[in-house]
Amino acid sequence: MSDLFIPVILGTGRTGRQSEKVANYVVEQVEAFEGITTQLCDVKDFAPQFTIPEWEESEHAEKWRVIAAKADGFIVVLPEYNSSFPGEFKLMMDQAYKAYAHKPVAYCGVSGGVFGGIKEHVHILPLWKQLGLVHTSSVFFGKVAELFNEAGEMQDEKYAERMEKMLKTIQVYAQGLKEVREQLS
Repeated sequence: MSDLFIPVILGTGRTGRQSEKVANYVVEQVEAFEGITTQLCDVKDFAPQFTIPEWEESEHAEKWRVIAAKADGFIVVLPEYNSSFPGEFKLMMDQAYKAYAHKPVAYCGVSGGVFGGIKEHVHILPLWKQLGLVHTSSVFFGKVAELFNEAGEMQDEKYAERMEKMLKTIQVYAQGLKEVREQLS
């Protein structure tokens, strides 16, 4: 069985973003996990300053469309801004609408508060359903400034266990949904 390709999406381009530490940690965990290959997809590299619908030709959007089409699933790292998700993430996702159908998505919520993005999580689920994504699991990174040292290293060992469980779950879904996509095509 070949490795599944599951990119990690860093869903904010904000300067000084704490979620970048989480995204780097998630990528490290995925790279150490057998059976999944990944790529960090920073929204800054893919999100335009305006909406590019999927049916519109765009060199800018084509970079994301190629990755999204190739992906067997997605892991999304999103900070909670004003109880919801960043607009640039939505702009990026709108570029490849058809590429998401019947693919799993795992969520890593990030916040400076205790709950790690739970309000945002409630907002993102209807979007994923509309895009045809299948939500599999979540890991919440609350009080993010306290989780990492100055070198960006995770300080709480419990997150490795949470990530392993999330990765096992998305791996099983990705393999099963790959078969579903093949049967439906």
